[in-house]
Order: sequence, then structure tokens, then C-alpha cells
Amino acid sequence: MSDALATTLARRVAELTARGVAPALAALQYRPDPSARFFVERMQRAGARIGVRVLPLEVADVPELYAAIERYNADPKTHGVTVLAPLPPSVDVATVMERVDPRKDVEGLHPYNAGRLASGKPGFVPYTAEAILLLLRDSGVQLYGARAVVVGRSVVVGRPASLLLMYENATVTLAHRGTHDLTALTREAEILVVAIGRPGFINASMVRPGAVVVDAGINATPDGIVGDVDFGGVSRVASAITPVPGGVGSLTTMLLLRNAVTAAEKLA
Repeated sequence: MSDALATTLARRVAELTARGVAPALAALQYRPDPSARFFVERMQRAGARIGVRVLPLEVADVPELYAAIERYNADPKTHGVTVLAPLPPSVDVATVMERVDPRKDVEGLHPYNAGRLASGKPGFVPYTAEAILLLLRDSGVQLYGARAVVVGRSVVVGRPASLLLMYENATVTLAHRGTHDLTALTREAEILVVAIGRPGFINASMVRPGAVVVDAGINATPDGIVGDVDFGGVSRVASAITPVPGGVGSLTTMLLLRNAVTAAEKLA
């Protein structure tokens, strides 16, 4: 699926280039972080493949972050702005994204775009949540009427993923830190989506036999990048499971770049 999307995007970029528009995506990172660096490098490789310039910038503090956002908002040669996690605990993601021009909000997190998604009329959609939906569709998973549990309520993944699954007529429960007896809930799920940022948190005892498990976690550990699901154990119980790295991550980067290309087309 990622390869097909890349081919389509390369054609769209070529059309923009012929019009004198060079799509560019600013990637802002708050201080050094292995997970963020991994994602930036992946963006750069994918961007080079289809012709989108990725402009990485590491900032030292929040005022510098806000200044960079304002600068890229005003730059007609920059068509998208992404702000990479993690951010300082004192800084709310939504507060940061409010500063991004909604026309350049390729993450779909500005209140304008979040509101459109909540109302069922999406503009830019958070790319990880969309990747989850597209992977499930492409794999032929029955969504209509399915019992789905999403673990994690972040504005980046959990909440938008639950909305997208609901729009497909799945029966969705959104679990979070206040959920009582999480294991009892996850064992009911025919589709289990996990995005909590805790390496290997979901184990085989928490998964219904035959369930489809989507691991949207990306965690940097001494042993490399791992997900939120114990892949080895859960793969013996689930009917299907997405690997980390790969899986959801194989598509998220192209969807983010697709949003940047769409923004460039609209702003040109």
C-alpha cells in the first residue's frame, strides 16, 4: 500500500514541480530524542523518494518552537508543519498545534481540523489514525459491527482512531488510564488498537484469541524500536498483528507526506 501511495504522490509532485511549486514540509523537534530522530530520518528518506523536501529543525525551548512555527506559517515555500513528540510535560500538544496555520496543519491536530473530523467532515486527519484504518481495510478486516477497543486517548492517535472506526460502524470503546479492569475489556475486542507509548505493555493474556491487533506504538529502547504490544507472545494468540517497526509506521510517513502535497496543491 505504501508503494502504491508513493507512486501516486510522485506523480502529483511532478505536476506541482511543472507549475514551479516544490512541496516542502517543516519537521520541528524539541531537543534531541531518539524516537523523534528516527521519524525525521524516515520522513527524509520517504520525501526524497517522491520529491518532497523535509526541513528538520531542532529547537532548544518552547519560545523558539513557537517562533519557528510562526516563521514557517508565513513562508510561502513551506506547505506543511509537523511538530514531533515528545514535548515538555508542561506543554499541551493542542496548545502548540493551535499556533500552526490550519492550512499547513498536516497532522490534523489544529482545532479546525479536529473539529471537522469530530463532525464527520474531515479535512486533514491525524496520519497514524488514518494509517490504522487503511491497514484494516486493506487487510479485509470486517469493521461493520465489529467490537473494537482503542487503548490510549491521545489527540494524535487514540481519539481520532476511535472516531474513524466509529464512522465505519464498528462498536468502539476508548480505554485510558481511568479504565477499570483493562484486561477484561481488551479480551472482548475483536479489533484491538494500542497507542500508549509503553513498550510491550499488552501481553497475550490481555488479547482475545483470534483478535486483530494493531500496534501503533513507537518506543526507543536499548534493544531498538519496539511497540506497545509484546509481539512474540501476542502473535501466538491473535489472528493478525502489525509489527513494529513496519506495520502502521510503514504507512504513516507516506500519509504525512501526502498531506503536505495536498496542502501544497491547495496553497499553490
